[in-house]
This record gives sequence, C-alpha cells and structure tokens, in this order.
Amino acid sequence: MPDIPRLFPQPKRRQARPRTQDLLRSQQVLGHRSWDACKQAWARSCRPDTLPIGVRCPAFPGCSHDPSAARRVPGPRTFPSPTHFLLARTPSIGIKTVGMPRIYTLCLLLLCASLTALDEAPRGLFAIATDERDSIAGSGVLLTADGLALTLTEALPETGDTVTVILPGGALRSAAIVARGSQTGAVLLQIPLQAGDPLAPVTLGHSAPLRLGSEVWTAGNSYDALIDDGLAALSRGVVSGRYQIPPGHPPMRGRRGAVLSSYRGPVIETDAAVNDGNQGGALLDASGALVGLTSLGVARQRRLGTAVPIDLIVAELPKLAELPRQGARASSDPVIEALADQAASTAESLVLVYLERPNGPGNPEGMPRPTPVSPALPRYQRERLAKLWGQYFHQQQVFFIDQAVVAAVVDPDRGMILTAASNLHGKATQGWVLRQDGATLRCSVHAVHLQLDLAILVCDEPLTEPALRFAGSSLAGDPVAVVGRHRDGGPFTMTTGVISATNRRLGQSPYPLHQTDALANYGSLGGVVINPQGEALGMITMLAPNPNWRWFINSGVAMFAGADVLQQALIDLLDGTSTTHFALFGLGIQTQWDPAQAQALVTGIHDDTGAADSQLRVGDRIESVDGIRIVESDDISRLILRHRPGESCELGVRRGDQLELLPVELRVLRP
Repeated sequence: MPDIPRLFPQPKRRQARPRTQDLLRSQQVLGHRSWDACKQAWARSCRPDTLPIGVRCPAFPGCSHDPSAARRVPGPRTFPSPTHFLLARTPSIGIKTVGMPRIYTLCLLLLCASLTALDEAPRGLFAIATDERDSIAGSGVLLTADGLALTLTEALPETGDTVTVILPGGALRSAAIVARGSQTGAVLLQIPLQAGDPLAPVTLGHSAPLRLGSEVWTAGNSYDALIDDGLAALSRGVVSGRYQIPPGHPPMRGRRGAVLSSYRGPVIETDAAVNDGNQGGALLDASGALVGLTSLGVARQRRLGTAVPIDLIVAELPKLAELPRQGARASSDPVIEALADQAASTAESLVLVYLERPNGPGNPEGMPRPTPVSPALPRYQRERLAKLWGQYFHQQQVFFIDQAVVAAVVDPDRGMILTAASNLHGKATQGWVLRQDGATLRCSVHAVHLQLDLAILVCDEPLTEPALRFAGSSLAGDPVAVVGRHRDGGPFTMTTGVISATNRRLGQSPYPLHQTDALANYGSLGGVVINPQGEALGMITMLAPNPNWRWFINSGVAMFAGADVLQQALIDLLDGTSTTHFALFGLGIQTQWDPAQAQALVTGIHDDTGAADSQLRVGDRIESVDGIRIVESDDISRLILRHRPGESCELGVRRGDQLELLPVELRVLRP
C-alpha cells in the first residue's frame, strides 16, 4: 500500500547537523567533507550569500562544491492558506491508503484547517548563532522592514557588541545591539537586511488583554528548525497562567547545570511547546501579533513555558513605542472559552497550602548533596564539583521541591480540604492555608488514602471558600482543563486537553484511574480536572517519582482519580479513617509458571475469595482466560484487568486429561 505523497516536498535533511559555532563555515560550505581543504577555494571564488549545490568540485577530490555553480538563498516563502502551512511543516504524513488516497487527503486537509487560526505562517523569525559547543541557536523576531529586531539576553552569546544572526535558508548577517532592557532582558537589534532576504516583519500586539484560555502560538528556532529546515517551529496552545517569577527564585537549569534564564518578573505561561532554541522567539496571539518573547525561565513548581509580556518590553524600550501595534484578537474556540469561564468558578474552591517538611523536600534517596566547593581545592576538583552541583540542582528541579500545594475545599464548615498525598513528602503532617487576603490558617493531616494518593487536611477554623462538588462522568476524547493555583500571583492556572484514556489501573488495583493529555506538573498536583459544563471530574494524583508511577510531569500523560472513586474514598477520609494498605483485586490464587507447557499451576487458594468459592482446585493448570490462550506468566493478571471487581472471568483449566471452563468471581483482596 503506497504512502500518501507529500503535498509540499521537503528538502532532504542532512544526516549530521553542524554545530552552531561552525555556522560561519558549515552553513556556507554545505557538502564539504573538509573545511581545511576547501576554505581557500571558497574565499577566492564563492559569494558569501550563496549556498553550493551538490556537484563535485574540480579543484579538490572529495569536495562537493563547484565554485561556478551556486544557487541563491531562497526568497520569502508564502503559503496560500494556514492548511498549506501545516502540511508544509509536516515532514512525513505516514498514512497508508487502500485505493482511496483522495479521501484520506481531504480528511487531513479538513483536520489541519480546523487546527489553525493564524492568518499565515510567520516569516519574521531568525536564529542567533552561539559560540557554545553542541548548543542550540536562540531566536529573534523582525519588527520592521529596515531590520529592527527583538530578542532576549538569554538567546545571545555572553560577550560582544554585535550578534551573528542566521536567516531562514542559511544567510548570515552581523547585527548591532541597539538597546538593552535591564528589567525584561529584551535586546533590540539592527540587522543589515538585503533585497530578497526571506524575512517579513511581525506586528507588535498587546499582552494586557490576554486572559487564561486565550489562544497563543510559540514560534522560533526550536532544536535548530530555522537552520535545518528554513522554517520556524510552531506550537499552538493557550495562556495557562499569569503570574510573577519573583526575585531570588531558584534558577531553572539545563544541560550540565547551566542556568537557562535569569529573568525574574511577570510572565505569560503557556502550554504551547517551548524547547531549546525558542528563547528570544515569538509568542503570538490568534492574529499573529507579537504578544511576548519566549523565555526559558520557568517557575520550578510549574515547569511550563513562559514569555516576557510585550507590554513590559515596549515600556522599557522607548524606540518600540514608535511602532504600530495591532489590537488583540480573541480565541475563536468556544470549548476553550467555556473551560476558561468554568475554571474561574472552580478556582474559588481551591486554596494554597504551605506544608512544614521536617525531612526537607522529597528528593529521591541516593541523591546526596555534593561536597562544597572550596577555593583551597585544586582547580580540577573545583571544576568537577561544580558539575556535580549543577547536576544536583537539576535533579532537584526534576523531582520534588518545597512549594505551596493545591487543595480543594470539600467541607468548609469543618475546615476540610483534599489534596494529593504526594504533596506530603518530607514527612509533612501540618502546615498553613494561604488566604487570598494574606492571612494564614493552621491545618494538619486528617487522613490519607495512599493507594489513590489522596490526603484530607483539617483546618483550625471553618473556611469561607465554597465547597467543590465532584460530579460527572469521564469519556475518552472529552475536552477538559486542569485547574490549579500559583502562589506568586494570578487567580488560577489552567492547561487544556482531552481525556486520553479511562479505567486505567496500576497493576491489579481495584481503583480505576483516568488519563488526560492536559499538561500537569507539581503545581497541578492536587488540582482539579473539569469539563466545559463546570463539572469537577476528578483530581490530579500520582504525579511523583514513585517507581510504580511511570508517567512524569508535563509529559502529556497525567492520571486523575475520577469523581465516582473520589466520592467513595471521601466517606472514610472525612471520618478520619486512613487507608494505608494497597488492596488488589483478582482470583485469589497462587500459581507457579510452567514454561514448557505454557500453563500456570495452581499452588494455593486463599480463603474468602472468588477462587475459594469456585470449583478451582490446587493442582489445576490454567491454560486460558476468557478464551484467550496464555503464553507468559503475567498474562493472567493482564487479562483479568479487563474486568471490574464483582465480575467473573472464565478460566480454561486442564485437570488431568480434561479441559474444563470454570467461572471465577473477581474480588478485592485484603491483606
């Protein structure tokens, strides 16, 4: 079956991407096997604004460059529609067809058209070369046709008054630094553009009108997309938070512990993708106007992409006030608008709790603090310890940190609030509720349900916040939002997505969980999942470095305990009854696997189980479950997970020479 042909052929990617510190040579000498062998010929006969084509150089064996044949840097690329843009950016569709490729192509066109809201692909993005080895080039945004551009300090090399910028297609320009913003870290550049350069200015917008749920796009040199492919990498999302990264906030670190950004101040948080190379790039609104500059500085408890608001940058750089600005355009997605409205109501029932942690933040065991760096140590030891400290700080950010956590008010008269038990790391048993007016209210742990990762805290006084009611059913594909709070300002935070799976279980747990692709993080742990109707569908739990929990923060795989499970668990939790054991559901048997016969030999049957009340006997050999032949030792557990407690499964049992089909009820097994 043939693949659907690409509607827009893409240039073939190079097998090895050159490092950004070699751009002055490798971007101009594509295909050269040896720079040392070709640089003299290139300097004599090649124009700096051209790229070679793949024909053999007559002067140097093994060189693919022919000085007499060169192609010009491609001019501005236009797209007749947003649909064309998305298809052009898709390197491979990967859909197989059976005689009807036009139908599949039409469906793809309709899908892409429904996913895009930008009027056209932004063509004002460029890359900024870096001197660091194996690093990704940052981004910048062109503002005027005469070369005035904007970026962030974190996207620039550490030294120098000029910056080497890389235009789409590979042409290089030396830009001068015109002005710097001391608070925002914004940098104004002047690029000497030439006729035919593939850039078009991006219009300045306004960041103040953006509300949570507003549609935004990130655009930039994500993982060198501008350098390798000549097009900015785009990602669509929503404004998921408006808050401040306060002074003194611990820095976010990247590879080898390097500080990614030093910006501290108001940010626009988004669940659109932000990757290495986006720093200094654009945050665009639904109309394509520039509403912020993307930063790699993040709040540690959120770990979601942020942008410096454009209103702050314009206020700090007077030259920008002379440029025209475009009015804000609201999102046209009614589902997102409904989620944002309902999230505002839900947030009224959410509070922030700061917990006392006698054992400190819950970094995983086996992560000891490195030895302090002393000036008395030899230089090589200081360098080695500096790297270890960088790795340690990075691991601290990946795992638990000390932060205020989210909790939902479930019984305000009794001062009861519900959160995730994972938030109790560091042996926390008490803390304070942080009120909106700045006051604090003492609270302590009332009861826990460890298997569902739930904890009830009781306050010393009644609460004035309204109670949150969990209700509604979860169906795969339904749109949802994860609602939380952030300590450093803003009414609430919200990421959006869909329910990606229902009735998932950890092993043979009797408690089903639901999964969402809405981005969740430690700032969302204990947050509430809602639908567009405002129903609280569940609470985000189990987002922690537990070896039994294989998902991770902001991975698009987050688990939440559904409304029905929560309502059942709250009966005991509100009464102060903790559940510390981990219940299982199953047959109630012990088996020994026989690999030669591919059978499970029953070696024991527990009392008060479905197996004890069935006709199953010790010595029986299980060959199948519900008519499905087992071939591995774990097949029985996997197959019974298709059922719920109280249902029966049918075992195919070999007893002597006879095969019998025996129904066995699945029950919750107590320790």
